[in-house]
Amino acid sequence: KMCHAPAEMFQIADRGYLDEGYWADIVLLDPLTTQTITNQSVLYKCSWTPLDGTTLKGRVHSTFINGQLAYQNGQLHNTRAGQRLLFNR
Repeated sequence: KMCHAPAEMFQIADRGYLDEGYWADIVLLDPLTTQTITNQSVLYKCSWTPLDGTTLKGRVHSTFINGQLAYQNGQLHNTRAGQRLLFNR
């Protein structure tokens, strides 16, 4: 529902599925781990968050953009993996 439906609704080419010929955009989540959000742990340019001090269940382990590793275990990887979306309209 979170990947297929938007890709189909907006007719985004080669997105929304983990299948051969599609661009792999995926987040790997550890749902059993908890983490406490702090201003120091966020990767925002503004370097603060209203969630400072909040403990959440689940933690992002890795993020892949267009099949390239962009984030893993709290570290951003120097990659410019983003691409312009193409539409089948």
